[in-house]
Amino acid sequence: MKKNLLSLAFSFLAFTGIISNSFAQLPNGSIAPNWTLKDINGTTYSLYDYTNQGKRVVIDFSAVWCGPCWSYHTSGALEGVYNQYGPSGTVNQSMMVFFIEGDEGTLAQLNGGSGSQGNWVTGTPYPIIATCAAPDGNGATGLATVSAYNIHYFPTVYTVCPDRTIYESGQITTAQHYTYANSHCAALTTTVNDVKAFSSTSPSGTYCVGNVNPDLTIQNYGTANLTSCTILVKLDGTTMQTINWTGNLAMYEVANISINPLTSLSDGNHTLSFELLNPNGQTDENLTNNTLDKSFIINSNGAIVHFDLYTDVYPSETSWNLKVQGTSTIIAQGANYTLGHNHYTEDWCLTPGTCYTFTVLDSYGDGMNNNTSSTTDDGNVTITYGGQTLATVAGATIGSSKSVNFCVPSVGVDPNSLEGKLMVYPNPATTEINVANAQNATIQLIDMLGNVLYTKTSVSDNEIVSTSQLVNGTYFVKVTTSNESVSRKIVVTK
Repeated sequence: MKKNLLSLAFSFLAFTGIISNSFAQLPNGSIAPNWTLKDINGTTYSLYDYTNQGKRVVIDFSAVWCGPCWSYHTSGALEGVYNQYGPSGTVNQSMMVFFIEGDEGTLAQLNGGSGSQGNWVTGTPYPIIATCAAPDGNGATGLATVSAYNIHYFPTVYTVCPDRTIYESGQITTAQHYTYANSHCAALTTTVNDVKAFSSTSPSGTYCVGNVNPDLTIQNYGTANLTSCTILVKLDGTTMQTINWTGNLAMYEVANISINPLTSLSDGNHTLSFELLNPNGQTDENLTNNTLDKSFIINSNGAIVHFDLYTDVYPSETSWNLKVQGTSTIIAQGANYTLGHNHYTEDWCLTPGTCYTFTVLDSYGDGMNNNTSSTTDDGNVTITYGGQTLATVAGATIGSSKSVNFCVPSVGVDPNSLEGKLMVYPNPATTEINVANAQNATIQLIDMLGNVLYTKTSVSDNEIVSTSQLVNGTYFVKVTTSNESVSRKIVVTK
């Protein structure tokens, strides 16, 4: 966490909503890591002790210096949850609440000392856990918990269900917490032999080659330890693999399954299905959670675009997404990075001749910036195709977020030619268009009748052309160099 001189800026950003739930923490529906920590009174608590009892657990990760944290703490929302639904709740005993001071605030600060928003202890009925080394001895263990929960900002309020799945419930009221927990969490399982197809990240999206590497995570949803099950891997309804898994999972524990790659797949849309059978050699008592389908596309005519993210010293703050330009559908995204000053790379299979919008976000709001005079260790993003750089983002320029547009050259076109690198966006346009990668060329704007409406010679690398005076309709942008001439059709709509 970034503290000290940056603390006030962090608090301000959280208060104004610039830092919000749109930035990825632990993915909703993922497994909450277990922890065992002492509170400030020396009492030891373990998260799974409560989920195994069927409790819905609310965890408030806050910091003593954080104004929004203090406002939520003093609202009484979590005090109400604990008093009404906690271990001695007046309504029922279905929930538990923990407060974790996640930024090494001292016991003195928790009690209202210098550097704190106020006295966090007096009047708080639920356990308070500190990440400082004294008096509870949590120290590095407590900070490891903060890191494991991928805390990007304070306060972060999670709800953990009996099956250990986690959801960011946020700063809501007592009544809303109770409703939220009941709507997101299933009751404690009562089935004995029950295996669940928990999650899969691959296959997903579009592949330029006919090979995929599937993955699958299973969960024991029964009360008996899961020691075996059968896994059918089906492609478009045909069984491709039968896996006889063995192991030993206690209730709600998960395991990653090794699955052989699928190769030489044909172009088109496909569905890979996972079907789980015979937990512990018995008939599964709950068939509703036994299957998981993954849709994906093979497009051998696609373009393999290489993505390289170099993280700064605060990798967990970085996330990104990719969309077809002018649309809102995310076709690729990334978050929850753990290694600082590390290259994270992947290949995208994109459509030739199509333009895209790439957005990188920083949850702290200062970009991938190490705040020093040297930019050597700042983060950055590079997107390349066929040896040509399509887009770059310097970490210090990001702020809270930054978007860049790029176009993938058409198949068979030299990516270094004007045809291969010319970008004209946005399309449709309203008040202006950008003409990129046309340095020293001549730009003409032409209507459907062939009338030249605008001409500029010796243009810059990124030229802005106004369309504010144009009526709605179709136009052509013609870009000419000494040896090439390329036209792009655009639509103006206001």
